[in-house]
Parts: sequence; structure tokens; C-alpha cells
Amino acid sequence: MCSRSDAALLAEMVRHRNSERTFPQRAANTALLSMRMGLELEYDERRVLSLGLCALMHDLGMAGLPAELLEAQRFTPEQRAQIHRHPLESQRLVQAFGKGFTWIGKIVVQVHERIDGTGYPARLKGEQIHEFARTIGLADTYEAMVHPRPDREARAVYHVVKEIIDLRNTLFDRRLVKALIHIVSIFPLGSLVRLNNEEVGRVVGTSRLRPTRPTVEILLGARGRRLSTPPSDRARRGAHGLRGGPGHRRKRALQTMTGHAE
Repeated sequence: MCSRSDAALLAEMVRHRNSERTFPQRAANTALLSMRMGLELEYDERRVLSLGLCALMHDLGMAGLPAELLEAQRFTPEQRAQIHRHPLESQRLVQAFGKGFTWIGKIVVQVHERIDGTGYPARLKGEQIHEFARTIGLADTYEAMVHPRPDREARAVYHVVKEIIDLRNTLFDRRLVKALIHIVSIFPLGSLVRLNNEEVGRVVGTSRLRPTRPTVEILLGARGRRLSTPPSDRARRGAHGLRGGPGHRRKRALQTMTGHAE
């Protein structure tokens, strides 16, 4: 069982882009992130392990879908209907293991439901969806968005988290979104960022309370000009809106300059 400090590594593992990742790899990523969210939600060890087990099995029904469907960039109505039926197949496969797996089947069939009722296969809403299923659904969505798919490239973590935040209370539970953004590394230490005043800096610290506002050491001024101030005077602390000293206007990191930033 991982501790809270060790578990910080789990979200970073999920971030690694791998265009060749398989269903088992995606299931493992989703399980790791779901368990980390469980720790953030203060689940006890038994609940965290139960959540991870459900996450590992949540998409078994996808394994039986034809490769051309999984690799399609656009779906026909018939293909989309086939995709929307796969949670029922996941439930059937899980419950075929025996009576002890019935409860897991009831959760995996709900993973693709959304709290506003726009999910599938049963269009459940809000508390009709088990919290495990809501947690796994959010972890699965994040995992998919930060990795490439046949129809698009991997997306920058910052933009993924921003979109998920925008979807809280519509597709996703606000409490679960808060747990997710507390554990994913939006701006990894050492990554380069460009601020909205065109300065370029390196991330030297992050804030749990304000994950979208890291502390940045300014490396280059606007238009790439070199700075004459010593490094110790170049910090912009995210907890205060990335403000500098007197005369500095409010700044925020707009994009990472490394990895898959847009």
C-alpha cells in the first residue's frame, strides 16, 4: 500500500506518453490514478484497494471490440452504439468470475456514466452513480486525454486539467475534480513556461492550493531578451498570482515549453 508521499509518483507515471500503450497499460494507469485519488479522499486501505481492483477491470469489454473500431478516427452511428454497449460486456465478463465479483460488475458498468445524465449505457445521474464509478470515470478521462489517440495527439496536462475543471458539476463531481488537481503535476518541476507577458521561466515550485500557479524563476524577458537581475530576484510566486516585486503586473503561466504543450 503506497503512502501519500510515495503516491505522488503515481500521477507522474500516468503522464508518460506512449503511443503504443495497450489496454492493460491503460487499465493500470487508470487504477494507479484512481487509487491515488482514493488516498486524497481519505479512503482507508481496504477501500483504496477495492477501488483499484474495479479500475483494473473497468474496460474489459473493450478487449472484444474489433481493431478497426478501436483505431477509427470517426465513428458511424452503428460503431458509436457498439462502443456504448461495451460497459455491459465489461459487467458480464467480470461477473462471470463468480458471485464474489458481482459488486465489481455493478461498478464497472457505471464508469462511463456522467453526473449530468449524458453518459452511457443507462444515462444515470448524480448520486445514482457509485462514487467508485465516478472516480474511475474521471481518472480514465484524464488518462485518455494526456495520451495520444488515433484522432489526435496527446494534450498538455495544463490544458487537460483546465478543461476538466470547466466540466466540474456537469460531467464530473466537483469533489473528485478537486482531488484530481491536488495530485497531478500540471507544471512538473524544471519544465519551462511562458508567461502572459511573454517572459520565459523555469518551474521551481508548485502550490497545492493553487496548482495552476507555480513558482517560476524567470530566465528570459519578453522577446527573448537576457535579464540582468540575479536568479534569486527572478522568482514569481504562484500563490500570489505569480506577482513579482513593486511594478510587476500579475502574471500566470500560459503554456509549458517542453513536452506536448500547445
